[in-house]
Amino acid sequence: MAFIAPILFSLGLSYSVMSMIWALPPTVGMLFIPVIGSVSDRCRLSWGRRRPVLLALGIAVLMAMMLIPCGGLIAQTLGLDHLVFMVTLIALGITVTDSGVGAATALCQTYALEVCAIPDHARVLNMMIFLKGVGTILGSSIGAIDWNALPLGIGSVNNETIVFLTTWIVFVVCLVSTLTSYREIPLPVMEKDAMLRPVTHHEIDIHLNRQQQVDCPLIPIEETVSEQLQCRQLIHSIIHMPLAMKKVYITAMLSSMSNMIFQLFLSDFVATKVFHGDVKAPKESEEFQMYEAGVRYRCMGMMLQATSVALFSLVSKRLMDRFGIRRMSSITNPIPYLLLSHYHSKNALILGLVLGSIVDAVGTCTVTLFIAGGCAFLAAISASTIMYLDL
Repeated sequence: MAFIAPILFSLGLSYSVMSMIWALPPTVGMLFIPVIGSVSDRCRLSWGRRRPVLLALGIAVLMAMMLIPCGGLIAQTLGLDHLVFMVTLIALGITVTDSGVGAATALCQTYALEVCAIPDHARVLNMMIFLKGVGTILGSSIGAIDWNALPLGIGSVNNETIVFLTTWIVFVVCLVSTLTSYREIPLPVMEKDAMLRPVTHHEIDIHLNRQQQVDCPLIPIEETVSEQLQCRQLIHSIIHMPLAMKKVYITAMLSSMSNMIFQLFLSDFVATKVFHGDVKAPKESEEFQMYEAGVRYRCMGMMLQATSVALFSLVSKRLMDRFGIRRMSSITNPIPYLLLSHYHSKNALILGLVLGSIVDAVGTCTVTLFIAGGCAFLAAISASTIMYLDL
């Protein structure tokens, strides 16, 4: 996230176009993450339900990650030396990487909760938040290093490529660790045991068909409920969602919007307004060097933020037991995950398409900080109205 904005701006793109590109991943995620979750729920492979899908997502993310720093070079190699093709490849890499990671994160959370007892769910989620903080610290540290200044003999490779390659290696290690962490019980085996049987689409279909047979004996039993009916039921459940659940979703949406807006434009803000750099300047110029220094400084700030989140996750349970969640509702990272684990639901959040147009109209990316602060303030107000289920 720290390097994507500089990469896009180096191609001469405007804030509006960059904002539109960043709107692609959540839009794609909103459409396909529920489908991926459904495929995972129905997966009948002997390897389990979650790990096969996590492997496929991991491979897709690994391939897409290298499109981001190398999209321009790949387009030139293929003879597509045009800005449109370069931006298309980079946008494809951003979309697959971000939406793939989002889907994998949701599946990892489900995977972790399925292999532990319900009383341990809060502790598991706190541990995931802590590890997320550790991962952000590691990633930010990688981005904060000036790799070209190190005596590694890689001066000919640009800094962004080295950062993505190093992250790629770390991702491979973490993916292998996740896939080999815990053996899942295959779905066919679970369906044979009443104690292990999950509430799957297959079970719902059987129940509905049995009820239909009781009500209308002359109507033959069908194997599956139509996809159209399932889609209608999904839309109906969203529209008629309980008020308490809507408040949780609104709070999570505002929190995510605030964080995404802040993180998305922070690199350019620090590099241009604080370090007075210019990403479009010649690479040997002082302005360009100052811009890259600003991006690395931003990574250092992310590292400090992640450190505070990781430390907070270690003591959040004790603090919430002592003061209650409502008094700590301004902390927008760990608490929504704890609440959603009690509501047994998921969410998908979308960043607005108009943000880049606002920056272009105002003429400065400083306005994004005010918008992010406003969203965070509204999130805190919304969080104060949530029903906390005696947490």
